[in-house]
Amino acid sequence: DAQSHSIFSYHLPSSQIGKMPESEILKNYIKNGDVVGICVSGGLDSKTVALRLRLAGVKVKCFTADIGQPDEEDINDIVTKMAPCGVETIIVDLKNEIAEAAMEAVACKASYDG
Repeated sequence: DAQSHSIFSYHLPSSQIGKMPESEILKNYIKNGDVVGICVSGGLDSKTVALRLRLAGVKVKCFTADIGQPDEEDINDIVTKMAPCGVETIIVDLKNEIAEAAMEAVACKASYDG
């Protein structure tokens, strides 16, 4: 097929768009109009899963947790990274919750082996 659609760095022939094999679970999500929530990082795996679900006809809502991770200069970049997939991405601020959990772990004398 000479016509193709660019998806990230991949090119799918237009004859393949929407014709990927579907599981019974996906078919039920589509039939019921269910919204599927997935946790995403904005990386290749997240984009692939979100796009695959959307192309299958599933309504997708993406979430990422802001726990103050030092490797994310701007947590909102994840929304930008997920945008080409055509899905809504919501940042959930969990910094207070992770801090409370860390304090509880310290109070319980938890240790980290990594």
